[in-house]
Amino acid sequence: RYAGMHPRLLTMLTMTICGGLSGLAGAGDLLGVSHQMTSSFSTTVGFDSIAVALLGRSNPVGILFGAILFGAMRAGAPLMQIQAKIPAELIDVIQGTVLFFLVATPVEIIEPDPVADAAHYDQVREAISRTVADDMSAVFSEALRQRANPRIKPPYFPAVLGLYMCPTIVNNVETLCHVKHIIAMGGGPYARLGRPNNTGTRIVCVSGDVQRPGYFEIEVGAVTMGQLIYDMAGGPRSGRTVKAVIPGGSSAKVLRADERFKLKMKQPDGSTAEQEVSLFEIPMDFDSLAAAGSMAGSGGVIVLDDSRDMVWTLNNINEFYAHESCGQCTPCREGSLWMKKITDRMLLGGGVVQDPETLKTVADNIAGRTICAFGEACAWPTQSFVEKFKDEFASRSQKPVPPAMPPEYTPGELIDHERIATTALPRNPGWEETATAGTI
Repeated sequence: RYAGMHPRLLTMLTMTICGGLSGLAGAGDLLGVSHQMTSSFSTTVGFDSIAVALLGRSNPVGILFGAILFGAMRAGAPLMQIQAKIPAELIDVIQGTVLFFLVATPVEIIEPDPVADAAHYDQVREAISRTVADDMSAVFSEALRQRANPRIKPPYFPAVLGLYMCPTIVNNVETLCHVKHIIAMGGGPYARLGRPNNTGTRIVCVSGDVQRPGYFEIEVGAVTMGQLIYDMAGGPRSGRTVKAVIPGGSSAKVLRADERFKLKMKQPDGSTAEQEVSLFEIPMDFDSLAAAGSMAGSGGVIVLDDSRDMVWTLNNINEFYAHESCGQCTPCREGSLWMKKITDRMLLGGGVVQDPETLKTVADNIAGRTICAFGEACAWPTQSFVEKFKDEFASRSQKPVPPAMPPEYTPGELIDHERIATTALPRNPGWEETATAGTI
């Protein structure tokens, strides 16, 4: 599998696998394993993989060392995608720095390659800022100057058919930043940071209703949700209490502050036992948050205090995902917009008694039925908000179900009319059996 790989590169790959570094873009997959898998495939164009670094909104210069060490050294044609929000003059600096690193790299590590030589002057490209464009296969389409739509998997798994139909590795900027530390420390010492299967450090962003919102670098699993919110972010605003937390970005399922969770926790004697904990006792690592019914995701912790209307909060999230959908898959294209329209109407006073159930049904029919994970991303917030804040959604859904037969009520009429008249069914042909007590 590793025939022909330079010994130094093989050493770095082994150290990264031993270090247990997880991808920090959201999925949490082990970085070394993805590189190990890709190395088992061969290509016919002169390189065995392409490292695509998504620099995002972070400091781009900080990832160059990790990208060159672990990415460009293994790739004949490395490519870096930078979001368009980064200033053009900074992109020029990055392009020059990347070119300098590639030219200055010892020849015995990066062998001369006509494909790589031709790519030296097109290493850094500007990317659009779309949520769906973060899908691996969408990155490839965008790199080819095509519409940034995800590809069907299979057959387009990145490790098999990625950019230029070749095996491709996609790494997030934050993940690559850790490679140089693993090389400097060694895989074993790095693995001792954090918790088993959740090693190293990561950056979390705390926003929402806290006194000191900001970015914090934490040792994975060594900090609890309560320590992050109260000790680092200053806790909720004066006179307020925490009502709920979204622990991994807007697509993560919301967790109530009064919930109890059963997690496997390490005991003082070193053993592991199931223990019931509160929200604020949950360790900030991938496994613990998944066991609590949510996810660590991108590390975006959103704190909601007791002044927040959960229907308004979900509507804000729904509006974002309805706008960000690429429209390629029908469930996502239609469903995300339906959920946004329903919560819009609920906020304006036009909610009917079936709206909470309709929201959940729409979300259930999106998740698992789309090409990329954007379907789950837009469905999970609705599923969790409606389930965990039933009273608030019910209070916004007081009007009876309007007549299904003409004259129909438009959304505007549902909002304007304080009372909705119901009509007795003249007949019951079968499909109308869902009506309550024979009326609509």
